[in-house]
Amino acid sequence: MLIPHRIARRLVSCLGLLVAAWPLTVAEAKGPFDLLVVCDGLGTCFEVADPPLLDFFSFADFTQPLEDDPQPKPEAASLLITRYGLDRTSGEFIPFDRLRYYGDVAGSAGYVYYEGLIEGRSEYDGHWYFARPGVSAALEEAEATAQSSPEPMTASSLRWAVVAALAVGGLGGVALARRSRDVREAAKSTLG
Repeated sequence: MLIPHRIARRLVSCLGLLVAAWPLTVAEAKGPFDLLVVCDGLGTCFEVADPPLLDFFSFADFTQPLEDDPQPKPEAASLLITRYGLDRTSGEFIPFDRLRYYGDVAGSAGYVYYEGLIEGRSEYDGHWYFARPGVSAALEEAEATAQSSPEPMTASSLRWAVVAALAVGGLGGVALARRSRDVREAAKSTLG
């Protein structure tokens, strides 16, 4: 049975789109943020790409700023955390906001200082919050995972995965179109 050229082309196009969209759908299912970059004051950084730290409220309840509670001194050790979202069109990670985490201060779960949005302002900017219990343990686990992983998924590797999927789909389409054209030409020469 011969598949008409137009149908074959549409079939291959749909297949290529499905193959290309699959990694993006998987990445979208993680949560509000797709990547965190956590840096200490010494220039050591690691990436976090898995829950539970990707939710907006993972570090603190940003609806409850501290008013009169004690806050850590600025020279206290903190982690600078930049949260990123994945631009589904370009495959680039776009920085969204920054916060500082001061862990386990004076027997508490710690504090979070929300520096703010990278582009713009919000009602949470420049305020202190109590850190959620378990943040310190989750960060330690994420750091251990990052150190044991040889290569984390980066924007570049995700982009290349999408390009490879599109290339495979495109090559399949070209091969199918050529095959279809060859079959049509053979049928014409046989009939004509």
